[in-house]
Amino acid sequence: MSNQTPRHSFYLRHIGRHIGLIAVIALSAFVSACSSNNSAGPIQNITERDERRIAKLKEEQLYQRARQALDSSAWDSALQLYNDIELRYPFSETARQAQLESLFAHYRLFQEDLVVSLANQFINQYPRHPHVDYAHYMKGLANFRRATPDVGSWFRSDNSVRDPGYAREAFFAFSRLVNSLPNSDYAHDARLRMLFLRERLAKHQWHIVQYYQRKNAWVAVVNRAKLLLEDYSGSSFTQPALLAMAEAYDNLGMTALAEDANTLAQLNTASQPNPGTDTFTDSELEQLIPALKQP
Repeated sequence: MSNQTPRHSFYLRHIGRHIGLIAVIALSAFVSACSSNNSAGPIQNITERDERRIAKLKEEQLYQRARQALDSSAWDSALQLYNDIELRYPFSETARQAQLESLFAHYRLFQEDLVVSLANQFINQYPRHPHVDYAHYMKGLANFRRATPDVGSWFRSDNSVRDPGYAREAFFAFSRLVNSLPNSDYAHDARLRMLFLRERLAKHQWHIVQYYQRKNAWVAVVNRAKLLLEDYSGSSFTQPALLAMAEAYDNLGMTALAEDANTLAQLNTASQPNPGTDTFTDSELEQLIPALKQP
């Protein structure tokens, strides 16, 4: 990000936990204890005495305490301090910063529902905020975690037959980030996750196409194949979806459309893997795991 201030370095430092570009933040960091002379000391839980001292802090001091708690992995304490910032300085840029950084603390506490809800709230209220990309990213990441609680298991079983709701939400959250803010610091990681999710979602849609084929429900075959092609363009199921459309049109007596679909399917032969296989080989997918596993 251009003209990045030390405060905004939060985003680049914490994104390293997900894309492996930056080392994990040291757990030995200490939080300054709240005292009358502002002496330093670790804070894991905020007591009533701490609260009285915190109440005397000014905006920037309060924010620094919150950041120290976050960097020390004291997630609950950080959230309480960020909440204090929002209550005491609701119209400040510091409050907006607190809202964004709170997303990460909620994520580390495995509160995915809250991450999605608060990210949506931020996006709706501040769509032009210079760091709204982080809200989009965290929304996608929370849904990604819900869709893939154990990423490794995706390579050992056919998850494409499961309800893809969270995977779809993650895919479209990352898609909105990549399409609207392609130069974002989070766009590269979002694209990797989209590649991972696209094949699974396309395969799920392909199972539905095959179901309607077995039922000879040709109109439904066409509609589902179109959805697959429109929503998951470039997946390895492009050619089989086109061939399914050609078969459906032929059975519906729409010869010209069937020929068009067959022609498009042939054009996709050279650029696509064998029908029904993933774009990535197993070894390639395994190489993506470090970027996809949760911290």
